[in-house]
Amino acid sequence: MHDTPPNGPCFTNHPRHHAGCMPPVHLGLAFGKEILREVIGNLKCCDGLPTPYDLAETDDEYILTMPLPGFEAKDITVSVKGNDVLIEAERKADAPKDEAPAPAKPRPIITMGEYTWNRPRIEAKIPVKDEIDPENVKARLDRGILAVRFKKKPAAKIAVAE
Repeated sequence: MHDTPPNGPCFTNHPRHHAGCMPPVHLGLAFGKEILREVIGNLKCCDGLPTPYDLAETDDEYILTMPLPGFEAKDITVSVKGNDVLIEAERKADAPKDEAPAPAKPRPIITMGEYTWNRPRIEAKIPVKDEIDPENVKARLDRGILAVRFKKKPAAKIAVAE
């Protein structure tokens, strides 16, 4: 019988832990480091997880809503490229050009529901299945929620010649 450690049973103290029932840790270490490096790199470039959004579809349009608390309408750019809606938002520090820049302040932490933002820049590329009519896109920011309505581009009707 094996002794139980003073702080209770522990997996690493299990008699069969090093007896071949568990694969050696070093088998996937190089691969794991590569994956981890890529994930961490992606998180650093976008300063966290992707911004959540909701995309609703009707017969002739899409309605996209995205929480962007702390941003003003002047900070947000919405554009359409093919079947993608591109949203960029960036908070810029307002410093007079003739004065020295103010010392960096900690970014405010903004909480909305279960999501927390502490980033000055957001980029999102939202794909949709139908082509979008770029002439019929309307965006509105209301109390930190961006709503973008865009019409589906009608299918081209081609006349058949005899």
